[in-house]
Parts: sequence; C-alpha cells; structure tokens
Amino acid sequence: MRAAAIILSAGYSSRMGAFKPLLPINGIPAVAMAAQAAAAAGAQVFVLTGHNRSALSRLIEEKRYTEVFNGFYDRGMFSSIQAGIAEAARHGGFTGALLWPCDCPIIPSRVAKSILDEAERHPGMLVVPCCAGKNGHPLYIPSEMFRGILDYNEPGGMKSFLKCHKHMLHALETDCDAVLLDMDTKQGYERILRCAAEPSDDVGELMRSRRIWLLRHGETQRQPDRIFLGQTDIALSARGRKQAGNAALELIRAGCRVKTIYTSPLKRSYETACIAAGYMGADVIAVDGFREMSLGSWDGEPVEKIRLEQREAYERRGREILTYLIDENSENFYDLRRRVKSAVIEVLNSDTGSELLFVTHSGVIRALWSLALGETMAAAHSRCNPETGGWMLLGSENLSV
Repeated sequence: MRAAAIILSAGYSSRMGAFKPLLPINGIPAVAMAAQAAAAAGAQVFVLTGHNRSALSRLIEEKRYTEVFNGFYDRGMFSSIQAGIAEAARHGGFTGALLWPCDCPIIPSRVAKSILDEAERHPGMLVVPCCAGKNGHPLYIPSEMFRGILDYNEPGGMKSFLKCHKHMLHALETDCDAVLLDMDTKQGYERILRCAAEPSDDVGELMRSRRIWLLRHGETQRQPDRIFLGQTDIALSARGRKQAGNAALELIRAGCRVKTIYTSPLKRSYETACIAAGYMGADVIAVDGFREMSLGSWDGEPVEKIRLEQREAYERRGREILTYLIDENSENFYDLRRRVKSAVIEVLNSDTGSELLFVTHSGVIRALWSLALGETMAAAHSRCNPETGGWMLLGSENLSV
C-alpha cells in the first residue's frame, strides 16, 4: 500500500486565538508532530497551507514535506481537503490518503499504521478510527473516492460527503482516545498537553514480576439521596469499616504479605487502608494519583437532580460513559487511566517489593486492571467490577467480595 497523508493546517485558528500548527507539544510544533506520526506509519506527507503560510514554509522545507498551498483557504476546510486530494491525485500511485487535521497532533504512528493496515484489508472503503464507539481522526480515503470529493459541491462539505457515503464507512475500534482529541480551543490544547505528558513505560511489564493486590474501599456513610460520589470526601460507614477488616483477613489468608499499603487520600479509601494495615502490620502511604475520577460540577450532587436538570448531558454521559466530559474540571475514564498510569509507575519505580497492595476506588481499579493486563478501558469497565470491600489479585480471575 502507498498512502498519502494530507495534514490540514491552512485555517485561521480563530477559536484558538493562536496559530495552531505551530503550538508546541513537548517542544514540537503540532503540525510537525502530526506529520512525523504519519511519516512513521509509512505515508508520504503533504502539508496544506493557507493562512499564515510564511510561518510554516521554513518548517516544511526543513522536514522536506510537500507543501500544498490552498489559495481559497478562506472558503473553509473542505477547500483544503480538495486541494490536498487534487495534489495526491496529481502525483499518482497512491491507494488512498489519510486526512489528518493538524489540531489532532498526538495520534501515535501505531494507530495510523493500523488504519492503513485495515484499509488494505478493506479496499475501496473509507476507514475511520473510533474510540468507545465515537468516530475520530485521521480518516482514510481510498483513491477510488478522490474524484468524487473533487467534484463534490453540495452544502456541508466533507461532513455532507461522508453522510452520502456512510455505507462505505468502515469503523476501526481502538483504545487510543487521542483519535478524539483536538485543540480547537485553549482548553482543548491544555488537555492535549496533559495527554502528551503520559509516560511511555509499559506498566504491564513493570508489574509482571510482582504480585499486585487491589482492594476497593468499604461502604461509605449513607447520604439522604444517591449522589455522584467521584472525589467527594465521605468517610466509611460502620458496615464499611467491618468490610475493611474482613477484607484484610481474607487477603492474609490468600497469602498477601506486604510492608506498605498505597492508598487514595480520600477518607473512604485511606480509612480502609489504615484498618487493613492494622491487621497486616503495614505502613500506609497516600498517593494523590489514586483518587477517584473527578466528576467536576457533578461531584457530590444528587443523581436525580442532575437527571432532571441536565437531562441531555445526563443521557449523553450514559451513552458515552468512557469518553464523556462533564466540564473542563472533570475527567473521563481515559484521563483517569493516564493519571493512574503516572502514579503507579512512580510507585513501582520507588518500591522494589515483590508484593504491593493498592487500596482505592472502582474507577482506579478498572484503570489498573486495564494497564496491567493490556486490556481496553471498555473491557475493564464491563468485566472488572469489584464491590465495596472487594479485592483481587491482578492476573487472577479470582475476585473476592
């Protein structure tokens, strides 16, 4: 397969308020990061320019990419798509092209390569990467559709074209949420910077020679209404304290021998860890990265109140449970996994013990399960469901409740 990669960077960046193609990510301009990933996947890179062309010229020349200038960039993104497709068609010999907006810069080359591999298995089809069922970038366009795109002049541009050809759209599910992230706004850029800072270490490899025990905190004190708990700090109930003691005894009988217990600093988790430590003769260390997922403005709010007052957002979160963000101060499951990954790597590198016990929350346990076993967050969400006071040994199918 010989593929082109059309890096779209001709727009005004008006919503961002800064020129997106040159915004740095780990010291690399966004357009260069996207282009490097495309090239590493085996695609020939074409960079679309338009607004602020001169600012990109030197970079394009240094990297020896092919520049495609769109003199009609003020007509919108579809004009740049058509200009890029026209240039790829003029070069000839391409089986298709990756359509890659420069404001989606942290998609790894392995994902781009998997899209090209999937396109080879499904010739003539549009291939779109998805995460948790949501379509992302970059879109693969087979060369058979080049002429159709060049001739298309209906309202709605690329979105309208894809709607007309939805029967030709093949979805490739991936667990990489970078395919969904863009930096149209300052908040989007900040989010991408956080994601780009994720450690590259293989957590599964770091855990492989250890026995990792996971314990979910005990039951919390009852509230007048069922609430979105998240990072709301509520202590254990009497039953929860009993669950913690029983779990500690079960862990000891199962062979758990640890000198240190690592826990979330939230009361329900920290108290559970302290009770367990009393039985085990272990020290307790709070790890901020083991906090439960932040639900932003919904944290601590009654579920029924949110359901009635924010019905659309409530229902959308139900449909998009892994990826939905309540507000800019909230996290989704992929944000949580990144945070947990950074925290657990720090623990694993500082503690050389052969056994470790982590006392934390259901969301964090799912993230740890996903990282340790190399499973997707979707699999973790459906298959890893420890109840309060429940424990498990990673790598074991045996879950005690």
